[in-house]
Amino acid sequence: MSGAQTTLDPVQMTEWTPNSRYGGHAFGFMDSPDARDARFADFLAARDRLLPEIGRYSPYALVSADDPPASRTRGTPAAVGKPADDPTHTANFGVKLKERLDAAGVPCELVYPGSEAARHPGDLEFLVDTLRGGE
Repeated sequence: MSGAQTTLDPVQMTEWTPNSRYGGHAFGFMDSPDARDARFADFLAARDRLLPEIGRYSPYALVSADDPPASRTRGTPAAVGKPADDPTHTANFGVKLKERLDAAGVPCELVYPGSEAARHPGDLEFLVDTLRGGE
């Protein structure tokens, strides 16, 4: 999974990356495609009401021990808790998902500049190796 958001919970997003602004459109907080992220504050304010739906669709919320191995690649370093140049595609999403998958016992490889534990250069290599039984 390359560059995807791993949570749809606006509280988690802002804890992981304080300048987060993405996701509200998935729950109807969008006036036009040109202003997709303009209503993040409304999304955040409605979070408690939306938690059941967030839980149904958020990858982070859906992690379980029977999940398949996962890989996540991002082109910029992680900096959890700090603003990101591209908060929608930050490696912070991968770091936090990997923590959750690790806790569930699910193999997960995270690749970004400076990551140390990655055995594969990217998602494709991870997928091929996993399908061949190498993971």
